[in-house]
Amino acid sequence: TSSSVTAGTTTEPSLFLPVDGGANRACRGSSPSDNSREHYKVMGGLSSLNACMMACLNEPECKGIEFKESTGRCEIWTRSEGIQATKSVDGFQCWIFNAAATTTTATTTTATTTPLTTTATTRGSSCSAKWENCRSTLCCLDEDFQCFKKDQWYSQCRKSCLSDWDCQVMTP
Repeated sequence: TSSSVTAGTTTEPSLFLPVDGGANRACRGSSPSDNSREHYKVMGGLSSLNACMMACLNEPECKGIEFKESTGRCEIWTRSEGIQATKSVDGFQCWIFNAAATTTTATTTTATTTPLTTTATTRGSSCSAKWENCRSTLCCLDEDFQCFKKDQWYSQCRKSCLSDWDCQVMTP
């Protein structure tokens, strides 16, 4: 699997799929009129579509994203049924998170990610849960996750490392 590099950050194109072509489409729930604020979390000031996608990867419940480049507005869709419809709206993009691709991504080595290694050790209850800070425990309860170092202050249990992180795998 190949990765694309844009503005210093890396994403797997297969992790996100455009909904109804993606361009000039606003994400919706069960119908084009279903835009309940309960379906998503708004993040502002993101500089690119890639940054919005990365924010989705940091949200365990993310089903997809809506992004408007001119304003940097990013909606992280967490609706349990996912994005089921779109509406034509100029300047918006709608992308669904392709969770099936995460297995491939987690085991693919690129210049900015670290491959997962499987260990046979039993993880103790003193390890951190998925997506939690593991700076002090240096281990993750879920064997599909590793403790990746972001910087000297923060490490997180993740399946793969973000390109702007230190990416050292922390171990006890």
